[in-house]
Amino acid sequence: FEAGGVQTQLVFVSACHSRLSGEAFAAAGVPHVVCVQKEAELLDSAALAFTRAFYLSLAMGDTVQNAFNIGVNAVVASPHVDARMSESEKNKFLLLPKPTSEDDHRHQVPIFGPKAERQHQSAEEHAELVEALEHLKRKVTIGDVDTHLLPEKPVDFFGREVDMHRLISHLQIRRLVMLWGRDGCGKTTLITALCQYLAARDFFPHGILFLRLRTRCTLGGMLELFRQAIVKQHKAAMFARPGDSDQQPPLLQPLPPTSGVGAFPSPGGAGASTDELQEWIISALQRRHALIIIDQSELVQPGEGEDDGLDLNSFLGQLFERVSSVKVLVTSATQAAPSASAHQVVEAIVSLGPLNLRTSAKLFCRLTPHIRTAYERSKFLQELLRERNQGDLTIYKRNVTRRTRRL
Repeated sequence: FEAGGVQTQLVFVSACHSRLSGEAFAAAGVPHVVCVQKEAELLDSAALAFTRAFYLSLAMGDTVQNAFNIGVNAVVASPHVDARMSESEKNKFLLLPKPTSEDDHRHQVPIFGPKAERQHQSAEEHAELVEALEHLKRKVTIGDVDTHLLPEKPVDFFGREVDMHRLISHLQIRRLVMLWGRDGCGKTTLITALCQYLAARDFFPHGILFLRLRTRCTLGGMLELFRQAIVKQHKAAMFARPGDSDQQPPLLQPLPPTSGVGAFPSPGGAGASTDELQEWIISALQRRHALIIIDQSELVQPGEGEDDGLDLNSFLGQLFERVSSVKVLVTSATQAAPSASAHQVVEAIVSLGPLNLRTSAKLFCRLTPHIRTAYERSKFLQELLRERNQGDLTIYKRNVTRRTRRL
């Protein structure tokens, strides 16, 4: 883009491994280029923190160098970047061309013209921006899109970007989405990564509730896990934000006495019937724009006795009928999808298959400790993918060769 004249003043190559592209722009005469180290992959959360702070500083009339410094400091201060990784993440950003000496101040200029020059402020005068980010880091509220109550994203999440995009697209237009796939195909890994992605971008302002089922249970058992998750988020939010009246409310406030289901229960509360739990949860979720994730929904069994006829479908039907802004994502190893179609809610079904040979080989390269360099990775992949037209095939395709199937 153009800024302050007829010549392009700044290029921001916002991508992993973008140093070569950045150097090409610098060699072409662009005076200020921001890029990422050649061998570095950048966390989405770090890129977002840097970009917001960097552009805000530029828009306020700061110099490119000071805006860059504020951007990398924002990565360290961001509540969405793991503190153990923040230092390494900030060092991945580069500002090119590099100064040749201490007296080389080529980046100490604003890029938005004379008006920006008059409004220019030093990095020290922007300390309140970094201080505000530090303040956010000390918070642990889901309402502010903190992810400490969500499962951690796998370190080596790779090859499921298209599937994640499909889920996000469906969640934007559907209230119920089911992710179906065989046991062990990576459903939990995918939705774990999806949670972190959605939270970092504030898709659901009142948060994400993640229910991970591991054994067979009745609807009442699942609803009790649901209640416990709500209580945990509520307590974390209330502990973190005494007196923070200027922030948006946490995911769930204590229920008012007029709710018909009593006061907010204590964490140890138990003994409620399935109907009472269902009523409490639905009332608690009123007017909340949140996402509920139920992992391995096939483990929820129909009720017996007094709970006869109560199942996941009936609960979802009640939820969608009475709460207009909640969305639900379920995973299942069976094709018998939960449904709320009787309540005019049409579910979207996403089928998750195995990784193809090329992606599987690249993921193996990331995970094995025996392949350490880029050259070794290249040779390994070249050997595995030497047969033509096999790299994009999965194990269930008809034209998979015997060698590919064994691999």
